[in-house]
Amino acid sequence: MPFSSLNDPNDLARACRVLDSAWAKIQELNLVRGDPENERTGLAHIVAGLLLSAETEEDLVDLAVARYLERNMGRDSALTE
Repeated sequence: MPFSSLNDPNDLARACRVLDSAWAKIQELNLVRGDPENERTGLAHIVAGLLLSAETEEDLVDLAVARYLERNMGRDSALTE
């Protein structure tokens, strides 16, 4: 569970909101490559790792989406080599 280390209910709620917003943005941009459940879980791990890296949820969503894209771009380029 990506959020199992979060003990503060406010942090958990923030992580869930950010995950939902970032996932919606990724889906809206048609960026999901592979199994959606696995991709969302991967994004949840990204969000958990970044949770304390940004002051606003909007900034955190942007960081999470950017990290998701970096991760997937690296994976996609490895598949074409």
